[in-house]
Amino acid sequence: MTTAVAPKPAAPVSAPATTGQHVHIIAPGETLMKLSRQYNKPLVEIAKANNIPPSTLVKVGDRIIIPGTRSAQSQPQAAARQTMAMQTPAAPAKPAPQVAQPKLSAPATQKVAK
Repeated sequence: MTTAVAPKPAAPVSAPATTGQHVHIIAPGETLMKLSRQYNKPLVEIAKANNIPPSTLVKVGDRIIIPGTRSAQSQPQAAARQTMAMQTPAAPAKPAPQVAQPKLSAPATQKVAK
């Protein structure tokens, strides 16, 4: 007789975030590595905060704790502001000054005497 063992979930059951943590809900196409880059946190630190191996494949809707972040919107808004700042020029570009070109006269044609 064998006993069936339930598989462990990829992410912990929803737990309220404590001070200095943020719960990120996985969207389509997101991975732990992408979250690591987005929140500028080491992958192993995110995995440890969630009691999962760093190689875990997360699913859409999984709730992942991001340690050391202030609020749910602090990081994405800061990233959006930084992106906007990089795309918006500080001042309108001025056209390059035009340099006066010297007028060239047509070359003189000379008749050669025979």
